[in-house]
Amino acid sequence: MLTRSDFDSAVKNALRHFTQPDLLAENPLLHTQLMMRSESGAATPQALRALLAETIKALFAGERDRRLYRVLELTYLNPAPKQEAVADRLGLSFSTYRRHLTTGVDRLTEWLWRREQGAPDTETIAGSAERAFTDALAHRADNITAPTGIFGPAAGSDTAANELSAVLPLPDKPSVAVLPFANMIGEPDQEFFPDGIAEDVITALSHYPSLFVIARNSCFTYKGRAVDVKQVGRELGVRYVVEGGVRKAGNRLRVTAQLVEAETGKDVWAERYDRDLADIFALQEEIAEAVTIAIAPAIAGAERHRAMRKPPRA
Repeated sequence: MLTRSDFDSAVKNALRHFTQPDLLAENPLLHTQLMMRSESGAATPQALRALLAETIKALFAGERDRRLYRVLELTYLNPAPKQEAVADRLGLSFSTYRRHLTTGVDRLTEWLWRREQGAPDTETIAGSAERAFTDALAHRADNITAPTGIFGPAAGSDTAANELSAVLPLPDKPSVAVLPFANMIGEPDQEFFPDGIAEDVITALSHYPSLFVIARNSCFTYKGRAVDVKQVGRELGVRYVVEGGVRKAGNRLRVTAQLVEAETGKDVWAERYDRDLADIFALQEEIAEAVTIAIAPAIAGAERHRAMRKPPRA
């Protein structure tokens, strides 16, 4: 059985080799339960291509997800010669295109991984995406080739307008992105400590089925950058953002963390942790656990307040 890391790599390689059956024939995904559970039950390059194409189409079937679908389609399913050409065709800056691509691949990989683990659809993707996925499998065609370009380039629109329309939609359940913690220790070789806290918090929060947690790769594209949480919310399609920093004074460490509502920029929760610098890995684990335990109920409380603020339906 593949580890999560090996599984992620296999999905990414399958996307890169989507139009190369000889390379797909060597992909480890062919030997997973995912392929055995597919409608055809066949472990062939053609079946793997069909599974990827159908999953992408169904997972990003909603009108609000069309931008993500186009990014994945033009990058992997019906690829342009260069990624820069895809960004130009979609009217996106290259950095925005790359963030969309990373987010799309992360969501696809998470869906496939949970399917591999045998998780029910209701635990993975909420709402219309689940129904679209089921419908797509139910109406599967016998012979599927690489999809053709369904969406043409946006004509007569400038980059700014397209950037605005590239805002990612919010998932149906509370969504959160954990940004890399700022290293204010002043020692570059200690970068692993704040990074490790953020990574551990991402991993821990992903165990909560009630939360949609953005993967590390997407979150860490913001490393070392001064960003506005409202921008992060729009670009990653999340409702909440976790950010923090690490300081050092002698043998003492101070870690600060805060949970921010991306739409308003309002702090939902904030805390600081002062600790003696002893076993740094044990300290990293302790603080990450403390942050996670605090964040999960803080999000639940914020969601209740959001629901109370919504006007009643007519």
